Amino acid sequence: MSLAKNGYSARAHFTSSPRQWVDLLEAVRAPSQFGVVFDFDGTLMDSITCRKLANAEVANILADYGKDQGYKINKQAMVALIFDIEREMTAKRIYDRKVWFSEAVKRCSTPALKMPKRILSEAVQSYWNTLIKHSLPYPGAVELLVSLKQKNMHLGMISDTDGLKGMKRQRISLSGLIGFFDEIVVSGEDTKETKPDKHPFIKICNLLKIAPASCVYVGDNPQVDVAGAEQIGMKTILIRNPTANFQETQFKADCTLARERFSELESLICKLLRIDFD
Repeated sequence: MSLAKNGYSARAHFTSSPRQWVDLLEAVRAPSQFGVVFDFDGTLMDSITCRKLANAEVANILADYGKDQGYKINKQAMVALIFDIEREMTAKRIYDRKVWFSEAVKRCSTPALKMPKRILSEAVQSYWNTLIKHSLPYPGAVELLVSLKQKNMHLGMISDTDGLKGMKRQRISLSGLIGFFDEIVVSGEDTKETKPDKHPFIKICNLLKIAPASCVYVGDNPQVDVAGAEQIGMKTILIRNPTANFQETQFKADCTLARERFSELESLICKLLRIDFD
């Protein structure tokens, strides 16, 4: 299938229906014995580049409320602090942004300012609205998914909860990528446990009806993606983003690929699964 002949654009989902992507694939839905499972944020979807903008929106809301209460909060300092808190909370597997933003206010105000729930809710909604509006699939991500579906591969996704029930699945749906996937597991919602616990990985393999050894998992976080997938025997590929600051882990991916070499991902997947489509 020639994507160019079909008028396909990698960013088309912002101007046309995601259904158009799925229409390209209706003839290639036959099952295979292999599966590829992806993480969402930082792997297929660039929600990292716009994170500073989202954090700035949050800082504006919180600092403006603080000003009304007689507090002077440095907005730039709060933006930087939210990034630090994100790393801390993610390492602890705490994804509720209300908790994050409450902690940011606590550290930025003396004495600590108690933020009303309505202001925190406003900040959280603004944060997610900004990410939804400005997140884009990474270059090459859509072309990869199209090609894998043409090869009759089972595609799955595991992504941790956003800490607000239903938000992650909403973001996946609005990304335009959802139609490529046979099964999606939002860990922490569809399973009690989040990554790197083995249960989300077991669930996606069961849903796809593919043995773990016949699946490749692709993610960007060695602490949760690689560690979780390897526990059940899935093959792993780690995408290294240039701005990533993940701590090292004892778990090492079968392959590591720099973001700028993303175009090589399909060949790595085929190599790990020992399949040849030529």
